[in-house]
Amino acid sequence: MSHNHRPIWPGLILLILGILFLLDNLEVASFGHIVRTYWPLIFILIGIAILFRVPRSPLHTPKTLQQGLPPAGLHAEAGSETSGDTISQTSVFGNISIKSASRNFRGGTLSTVFGSIDLNLTSAELAAGEQHLGANSVFGSVHITLPKDIGLYVRSNCLFGDMTIMNQKKGGIASEIVFKSDNYDTAAKKLNISASQVFGDIKIW
Repeated sequence: MSHNHRPIWPGLILLILGILFLLDNLEVASFGHIVRTYWPLIFILIGIAILFRVPRSPLHTPKTLQQGLPPAGLHAEAGSETSGDTISQTSVFGNISIKSASRNFRGGTLSTVFGSIDLNLTSAELAAGEQHLGANSVFGSVHITLPKDIGLYVRSNCLFGDMTIMNQKKGGIASEIVFKSDNYDTAAKKLNISASQVFGDIKIW
């Protein structure tokens, strides 16, 4: 068999997950609802990918892997601080670690596949009005640290794992937490968070 012949199933899995994230970000469909409905499909695709996986000899291993470097198109683990007002970042096989120092934070979107999200907003100040933040992860975790006393609304979904949203905790299969702070309706600055996790944990505090 030629070493150029590679199984398509891992790419197909990532393609389907990417489509789910895109539909959720475009508010065409709820990622959490799709996951709760079609989660057996994830196991089927992963099983097929394992069955059709072809071992690669060291001779055919790309130089980037031989040298311990991430292949092109993948993102290595990195941490950064930003003062930008919005955040938009996607990572595959890597972690997203960001601390925001924005004086006018307007939310954004963070997505990972086989990685984790760690977002620190303790030094950020929200822009006036309601700002939206989306965080989606598959096989990893979502951790978001917030400023104190902000107007906060969170809708969190987890397929397999645990969630801690402020003073609420829940775990198991296809669980959901909806949290709304007491001052949310009257706050001049509000943050609306939508978080989804497949296999892992979510912590927002």
